[in-house]
Amino acid sequence: MKADFFSLSKKLIRTIRYEGYRNVLGQQRPTILKIVDAINPTVKATLTYSNFKIQDTPPEHYQPSYLGRLAN
Repeated sequence: MKADFFSLSKKLIRTIRYEGYRNVLGQQRPTILKIVDAINPTVKATLTYSNFKIQDTPPEHYQPSYLGRLAN
């Protein structure tokens, strides 16, 4: 599966390919994301996920006032 991301002017800026699907926490999930910058295709990143776990997130984490705390 892949996702293309566009700017407001409808220019392709990034493509992400979702790979390495595995049964994780009872569902098929991608464990590898390959990101390519469409403006400069030499800029690439690969994210590999492992050790998945279910964790409760407090409701206050979804409030705009909480965002400043995440940077610390």
